[in-house]
Amino acid sequence: MATVNVTPESSVNNQPIGTTLVVHGPVQAQSADNGIRLLQAGSQVFLNDRIITGESGMISILFGDAARTQLDLGRMSDVVLDEDVFQGSPEDFGEATAEVEQIQEALLTGTFDPTTDLEPTAAG
Repeated sequence: MATVNVTPESSVNNQPIGTTLVVHGPVQAQSADNGIRLLQAGSQVFLNDRIITGESGMISILFGDAARTQLDLGRMSDVVLDEDVFQGSPEDFGEATAEVEQIQEALLTGTFDPTTDLEPTAAG
């Protein structure tokens, strides 16, 4: 028979990234140290938690990011709350924006011709 370690509402990194809004049926969070907690409405979730819903489980998580992103999972879901799912702070696009502005300016002033000033593509 399998043993389940039930841990208090915490995680190895102790960085809550969101709160559960709605929990229906059996839903567990497995932390990075393999501790398992049963989630209910109002539970905190942490970066790198693995959220597992059962056959009748459903959950809605509201992240604490600026956009107030919401993740809804249905039955038989298995999702890790990593950087692919939650990104706490927006990426810095300042460098890319500056490069785009330089290219636009060069195109407008006529000092840049993409057909001759760029390396040929792999297709030739």
